[in-house]
Amino acid sequence: MHPIWLRNSLLVLFCFCGLLFAQNPKLPNIAVSDFTGDATVTPEQLQFISGKMAAELLASGAFTVLERGRMQTILREQGFQQAGNCSGSECQVQIGQLLGVDQLVTGSLVKFGPTYMVRLDLLDVGTGRILKSVDLQKKGELYEIVVELCSEAAQKLAQSSSAATPKVNVPSGAVPVQGKSHSWKLPVAIGLGLAGVGGLVLGKLADQKMVDYRTTYRNFPATTSQTNRDITWENAQNEQSKRNLFYGVGGALLALGLTVQFVF
Repeated sequence: MHPIWLRNSLLVLFCFCGLLFAQNPKLPNIAVSDFTGDATVTPEQLQFISGKMAAELLASGAFTVLERGRMQTILREQGFQQAGNCSGSECQVQIGQLLGVDQLVTGSLVKFGPTYMVRLDLLDVGTGRILKSVDLQKKGELYEIVVELCSEAAQKLAQSSSAATPKVNVPSGAVPVQGKSHSWKLPVAIGLGLAGVGGLVLGKLADQKMVDYRTTYRNFPATTSQTNRDITWENAQNEQSKRNLFYGVGGALLALGLTVQFVF
């Protein structure tokens, strides 16, 4: 194959793959540290709230969240013990580094009269800087408001991420519909793209053969039989048909790959 055509084919493939991956930005990789609280909240309640907050942040679509059980396992394997108060930024940064995450969510829950107040901080593990803080308060008994409190606080925190996707509020009593998984889109789109580029390559090969046959036909000496002339011209026409077919199919497969990725 001619070097220029090979280069152009690779360029088409790279551009196609670039379009596919451009739609899939990397989500921040985060973990939710154990919450702290005052005397009105038990350690068991704080553990539940930390886990609920992690689930809500994952559901927001703005983050990749480290599973809580995996988080505890990593900390145990690293020999880290959260003895005493670990609310300081240095301690939290150490936790985030051990977990290998980009950001760490810390939280505290306190009660003032009939009102519970929760505060979330999104900490950058690399710099130790607080990227976002969220404060929220709710009146009522903790068992009545804990789910709503976690949901609203997580959504506010998720709004700080450009990758956040809106969360649809399901009316009380309604049965949520399980969304379709689209994890198949990228590999299918890449497969169609590769097949499309392959079609264009085959089309170019057929085009080159067609040119060769036509050149041979025009350069036949006068003594060449009419049968050989007819066979050569027919071969040229066949290669032209193949070229058109391969170009059409290749272009259609590239378009279909982009449609699969960006429309479905």
